[in-house]
Amino acid sequence: MTMKRLQAARGLAVLIVLGIFLGVGTWYIKPLDIFSATASLEESLDVETDNTSDLITMVVEPSEFRSTIALRGNIAPGRVERVVSPLDSHIRAIYAQPGRKVVQGEPLVDLAIGQLSVDYRAAQVEHIRAQSKLFELENWANSEEMAQAQRALRRARIELDSAQREIERTAFLLDEGIIAAAEHEEAQRQHENRKIDFNAAQRELDSVAAKAGDEAIRVARLESDSAYDRLRAQQDKLDRTTVKAPINGTVLVAEGRTAKPLAAGRPVSQGELLASIADFENLSVVLTVNEIDVTKLALNQPALITGPGFPGLRIEGAVSHISSRAKSGSQHRSAPKFEIVIALDKLQPTARNQLRVGMSAYVTVLVQYRPDALLVPLSAIAQREGKSWIT
Repeated sequence: MTMKRLQAARGLAVLIVLGIFLGVGTWYIKPLDIFSATASLEESLDVETDNTSDLITMVVEPSEFRSTIALRGNIAPGRVERVVSPLDSHIRAIYAQPGRKVVQGEPLVDLAIGQLSVDYRAAQVEHIRAQSKLFELENWANSEEMAQAQRALRRARIELDSAQREIERTAFLLDEGIIAAAEHEEAQRQHENRKIDFNAAQRELDSVAAKAGDEAIRVARLESDSAYDRLRAQQDKLDRTTVKAPINGTVLVAEGRTAKPLAAGRPVSQGELLASIADFENLSVVLTVNEIDVTKLALNQPALITGPGFPGLRIEGAVSHISSRAKSGSQHRSAPKFEIVIALDKLQPTARNQLRVGMSAYVTVLVQYRPDALLVPLSAIAQREGKSWIT
């Protein structure tokens, strides 16, 4: 009985506690006002609707627009020309050592002629023979061979005419009964033989005349022209045995893995690099750009050059060369490099004295310029289906 009373007391206590909590909650929690919440939402929507009616406008006026690319390179000679051997030979004499200033056309190296003189004489003989043959064909009507064929034809004609007269004579005598018929028949056989000889002489003359036909003369003329070209080529080789400076400048040592120093008696092969001539009076800037920037560059685009080695100096230049292919070895990198040359054609003497080949140079190239462009923010441009317009 005691346990049952305890359980009943505990249940009563729990009910009393729950009643207290419900009473307190009812006192503090207010009823939900659905209509006031709906009204608040409508006011918020009205405010937003009113705000969307306010459009942002701006005034756009034409202004100057410039787009540039910043690059870095080095001061280089304005022009460098490679001097190569024009033929297979060996060096006979050296007139200009590396470091010497030369002018265009000045002799640099003499190459031995050796076999060239032999080849030149052989080309002369070939040309003379080809010319003689062409001259003979062009004057074939007066040639000895034509004269012999014409004489043979005339003799055959004379003999044929004589045989014809003999037939006529024997025929008359036969009619008069003076000679036998056999003699007349013999005259007829002789006439047939002379006629055969005449026809053969005529064919021989035609054959000899055909040797100087249009096709034969055309072939002879082509052979003569070819022989003349070979003679000129040999003459050109002889003329080039003296290697001359292609431009005004300073002689530089040949560079490269296969380059060899100049020395008298050393054999050289055709196309082998002998030296280089650098024009240090005019300067340029040589640099490289990646495959993205190279598409933005064009010849004669203006450029501004500055550098740490010539502070305060701002030099004007222009793009003078854009390589059509990536530099050797750069294709394996993430961004292939293309060589660009900026010519410093407007360089003043005072500025020239401050520059040295190899100095670092900062280059700013003007790739696009619009004096009266209309500039608007990107947020004002709408795009759809590949078309753009300003909203």
